[in-house]
Amino acid sequence: MFALPPKIEKDCVEMDLRLPRPLWGGVSPNLGFRLFLGIASGLVFVGCGAAANLPRATPPRVWKVPSAQANSVAFSPDGKRLVTGLSDNTALVWDVATGTPVLTLKAHNGPVRAAVFSSDGKFLATGSDDGTLIIWEAPNGSPRRQVFGTGPGIQSVAFSRDGTQVAGASSNAVTVWELTSGKPLVTLTEVRGTIGSIAFSPNGQHLAAGAGDTVQQISEVLVWELASGKQRQQWKTNATFLMGVAYSPDGRRLATAGGDPAAKKAELKIWDPETGRELLDLAGHTDFLLGVAFSPDGQRLASACRDGQLKIWNPETGKEELSLGDPGTSITSLAFHPDGSQIATTRLDQTLKLETLAPAAK
Repeated sequence: MFALPPKIEKDCVEMDLRLPRPLWGGVSPNLGFRLFLGIASGLVFVGCGAAANLPRATPPRVWKVPSAQANSVAFSPDGKRLVTGLSDNTALVWDVATGTPVLTLKAHNGPVRAAVFSSDGKFLATGSDDGTLIIWEAPNGSPRRQVFGTGPGIQSVAFSRDGTQVAGASSNAVTVWELTSGKPLVTLTEVRGTIGSIAFSPNGQHLAAGAGDTVQQISEVLVWELASGKQRQQWKTNATFLMGVAYSPDGRRLATAGGDPAAKKAELKIWDPETGRELLDLAGHTDFLLGVAFSPDGQRLASACRDGQLKIWNPETGKEELSLGDPGTSITSLAFHPDGSQIATTRLDQTLKLETLAPAAK
């Protein structure tokens, strides 16, 4: 039997023992708190508290992106495929079970910054630095329609939940198109700075965007009413740029992620999208954030950091539940599996990682 000093009772300690094979175990000494021991890839992790605070339940699956850096990642609705937008002007569709690419989408003339599936899984949308958004047939990768944004490039793409609309953010404006006809429905403007991310509200009535200007040192969150194209809410944050916005599945909360890239500062907040009132300020990251996502059941929030840290939070309490780190390998995007059991991240070292998560605490 052994005991930990009180000062590390709630911390996680890592000791390099270089053991030959992975092993996981848990013990609960009669010390007044729970102690967990985990060994993976030759490293021993000691953590105090709930089992969810272990570094990871199983080693991640790691796939090498064959041709270029991946800028975005998204799962298909059935979780059997995922798509990554690449810097070599293509998008790659992967088989999740085997970890192998099954389709290469080629039509853009610039890096693909965003790629997502429609809610029914029948279509894919990609946005590129060439200023176009392309709709593809998801089963075979055939291009169906190409539309043009209002600016020099499309940095973020989103489908409405009912699958009837697709939106693309070009610099300081968002265009929403009807999916079947490609007809522009509305262009949303009055943005100061550059848009980093957009998201439809779950009911399809609103669209949110996070934007910033690192020169003017300002950032803001904007929410538009899609039927009228009018701005419903607009509020400033303390960041200089926002790279991620995400609605909770019930639409009652809006998460934003960003910070100050020059100063290596992070900002992760949860807001009331109806009023713009700040609900939670989640502290823990130590560098600029590049993405944020709610789990499908809304019980977890994931944030991706430039320093390689992936953190999982309780969005009701703001408590950090899990931190998965790969120092030095900046995360470029993240996405939850549709059943919430896994989370995918793309990284600057041309890897795609799938982490398996333990069930959320009830």
